[in-house]
Amino acid sequence: MYYTDIQIKEALDKAKEIINSRSGSLLGHKYGYNDCWTFVIEYDKFLRGNSELPSLDIKYENHLEFEEQIKKTGHISLPDFINNYKYEHVKNKRPQYGDVAYELTRDGSGTAMIADRKWWRTAKGTQGIVRGRLVRFYEMNPILIARPLRS
Repeated sequence: MYYTDIQIKEALDKAKEIINSRSGSLLGHKYGYNDCWTFVIEYDKFLRGNSELPSLDIKYENHLEFEEQIKKTGHISLPDFINNYKYEHVKNKRPQYGDVAYELTRDGSGTAMIADRKWWRTAKGTQGIVRGRLVRFYEMNPILIARPLRS
C-alpha cells in the first residue's frame, strides 16, 4: 500500500538532483521548471516510474494562479485533487517520511514540500532544494498533507 523507505529515499534523492541541476542557472526561478510543485512532480515520477500528476501543462506565476489552475482541472479542492492521483489525505496531520504537504507561508505565498527524515524540503528557485522546518506535526498547519500510495 505504501512505498518503502528505500524507494522514498531514491525518489527524493533523484528529484533533488533534477531540481538542483535546474537551479542557479541563467533562467533563475521559473514556475513549472524549478519550483516547489515541479519538485513534487519529479519526486512522484521517480516513485512511480511515470508520474500521474499533471506535468503542468497549466501555467502559473504564483500560488494563487496554481490553485486556480487546479480548480480548472475540475477539482474542487486540493484534497480532492490528490485523491485522484493516488495520494492519501493525511487527516491527522502527522507527517511521515516521503509525505507531501502544501501550506501558505507567512508572506502569503504557497509552498509544496516533501518530508525528509528530519526536515521538510522544498525548492527555492535559484537556491535549489532547501531545508525547511523540522518534520513535526505541531510545528506547521498545512492546508494539506498527502501520502503517496502504491499502484
